[in-house]
Amino acid sequence: MFIVGLTWVNYRYAAQNNDGNDFLTRWVGTREFIMKGQNPYSQETSQEILNMMKGNTSGNTEGQSLFIYPFYSILVFGPFAAIKDFVMARAIWMTVLEISLFLTIAVSLSLSRWRISRWLLVSLIVFSVFWYHGIRPVILGNAAVLCALLIAIAFLAIRSEHDVLGGCF
Repeated sequence: MFIVGLTWVNYRYAAQNNDGNDFLTRWVGTREFIMKGQNPYSQETSQEILNMMKGNTSGNTEGQSLFIYPFYSILVFGPFAAIKDFVMARAIWMTVLEISLFLTIAVSLSLSRWRISRWLLVSLIVFSVFWYHGIRPVILGNAAVLCALLIAIAFLAIRSEHDVLGGCF
């Protein structure tokens, strides 16, 4: 129920704020490849991204309309690209990033074997979620939050001598 509520709040935010261009670029590029078989790095895809950005920004979009992630990132963005409504896809992506923030904290604490008091844990969570480097990637839809979680999980797996699993993450 919490996840549904969080997604609803994110949907309301995404519908009113056009600042998710990091996600938009990956969503359109992946969607063009999956739905139309179009090369995500092509000029046509870049033009489609730019066309959607026109309504999503008031500033300079030069260089932002390129799908620059590695091709295998389509595996990550594919489920979101299957959602036809960009605002809904962005809201769900934001929810994934927000949950990833919390999981990164939990995995990092486990990795460091740091036992902290309850008030310090709450302070750490509030700080991690609401500081600039926590909130900005979520608003923009940047995959850095998810990457941080995967790296932390990889280190935890390697420390537990599960090297193959760590390598997969």
